[in-house]
Amino acid sequence: MLPRDWISLPRQLWDLAVTLSNGQAKALEQLERIASAPDSALRIDYIDPPADEGNSAVVDLSIDCRLLEWAEGGLKLNARESIRLSIPSRFPHSYPSVWVGHRRFQGHPHVQWARHICLYQAPDTEWRPEGGMFDFMRRVHAWFKDAALNQLDADGAPLHPPAVYSSTDTNVCINADTPSI
Repeated sequence: MLPRDWISLPRQLWDLAVTLSNGQAKALEQLERIASAPDSALRIDYIDPPADEGNSAVVDLSIDCRLLEWAEGGLKLNARESIRLSIPSRFPHSYPSVWVGHRRFQGHPHVQWARHICLYQAPDTEWRPEGGMFDFMRRVHAWFKDAALNQLDADGAPLHPPAVYSSTDTNVCINADTPSI
C-alpha cells in the first residue's frame, strides 16, 4: 500500500512505480481534489495500485460523519466511517464499488453481502461517466446521509429491482427428478 502523499509526487515518477490506467489516475486526482478542498469530510488513507494492468485500484478513505443527522431506525454511524473503493481499470466507463470493512451495516437496505454498499438501483442508467469521482462521492455522501436518517427506502421512492449476482464459487446442480412445470 502507498501512503496518501504518493500522489503528490511528480506524475512521471508514480507512473513508473504503479500500473494505473488513465482513468484510474484521473479518479485518484479527482479524489485528491475532493479531499484537499476546504472543510472536506473526506480523507484518503491508503492507495493500493493494481498489481497488474487491467486490475482495479483500491483506495481506503474515511468520511467525517459527525455533522450527519440521525433519525430513529437509521444507521448509527461512527464519527469517522472508513470505506474502500475499488476503481476499475476502465473508469470512468465502468463505475467504482464501495465496501466497508465491518458487518455493522448488515441487514440494512442497500447493503449486500454484509459489506457492499449499493449506490445504484440501475447502474447502467444511473452511472454518469462524465461526473467522475465528483458525482460518485456525492452519491456516497447521500447514501450515508440517507442511511443515518433511515431514508434509504423512503416511502414513495422506487424499489430496487430484483437482482441476480453471479459468483464463481457457487455451483448449481439440477436434479434429473425435478418436477416439470
